[in-house]
Order: sequence, then C-alpha cells, then structure tokens
Amino acid sequence: MKVAMRLFQYLIILLVFGTGFFLMGNIFSRQKKADVKIKNEVIHALVSATNSQWARGLRGVKYLAPQEGMLFIFKHPAQYRFYMKDTFIPLSIAFINQRREIIGIEAMKPLSKKFHISPEPISYALEVNQGWFSQHNINVGDKIEIVKSR
Repeated sequence: MKVAMRLFQYLIILLVFGTGFFLMGNIFSRQKKADVKIKNEVIHALVSATNSQWARGLRGVKYLAPQEGMLFIFKHPAQYRFYMKDTFIPLSIAFINQRREIIGIEAMKPLSKKFHISPEPISYALEVNQGWFSQHNINVGDKIEIVKSR
C-alpha cells in the first residue's frame, strides 16, 4: 500500500510539473523565432516584439540551451531597461543599436530587481546564458545579423 501511495504521489508531481512545462512550451511555441549571427556564432532566439512579450521576457525559464536566447526588437530606438524579476537563470545581455552594432554587454543575476539600462538608444537587445559573449569572443563593436526568422 505504501509503494502504491508513493507511486501515486510521484505521478501527481509529474502531472503538475509536466503540465507547467507543457503550458510554457505552448506559450513560447507560438512566439516567433529568429537566428541571430554574430561573427561565426548563431543564437536561436525567441523574438520578443510586443509589450506583453517584453514584459514576460524569459521569466520562469529554468533552462536555456547553450545556443539559445531571446531577441528583443523595439519599434522606436530608446534607452530601455531590463531586470531579472522571476528569471531563474543567469543571463548576459547585449544592447544593440539601429546599425545592429553591440554597444554594451552586461551580466545579470537571477531574481535580481536591479535595472540594466542601455547606455544609449537601442533597437535590439539579445539575452543569452551568462558568459556566452565572452566565451565566444564577442565584444562591444561587433555587429549582429538576423539571418532567419522562423
């Protein structure tokens, strides 16, 4: 009887967490995707281009594959600010101007409410796993290319 009860508890836990992952997957599966090329590296990014997508960002995400990220696209260049409320993974962000040139890169701590503000007006921002830019020798001044939308 104890074994059956324990199995039932595990089944309920799997069902609850599985449903959460399924729902999150559905939210992100409807979101546009783009491949972003920097030097010889490619990031497969979710595109965040609306107010609700900007507000959601990568909140609640607990894992990001090594070549995945989120590309924020803004209609009007401005100084935008980002923070990590409810974001569980450490990220790096690149601030990118209208000429698609990286003008700043910052590390962001999980669950932090500290604002990371672009140093000047930007049209794009790219979030990736923390340290990805330095690991791939990507620096301020490098240009991005949006090579494919999916």
